[in-house]
Amino acid sequence: MTDATRGPRQDRSGEVDDSNLRQPLPGSLRAVTVQYDNRPDRCTISPADCTDDARFTTWLSANRSAFVDLDDRR
Repeated sequence: MTDATRGPRQDRSGEVDDSNLRQPLPGSLRAVTVQYDNRPDRCTISPADCTDDARFTTWLSANRSAFVDLDDRR
């Protein structure tokens, strides 16, 4: 997601900037990418409005290479 009002912005390096994040819209997702030295980077997606406790059971992770930039696909 590229609009700060909808969710955090992720740049091409995989860093997530949520400093301007406002109240998430219903159904919004939050993506966090963890970079590793010796294995593929992993991206974890969870509902933006779920509690920290619920985030432990409500998520999807995959290699970063499995995700594409939405603007590149339009």
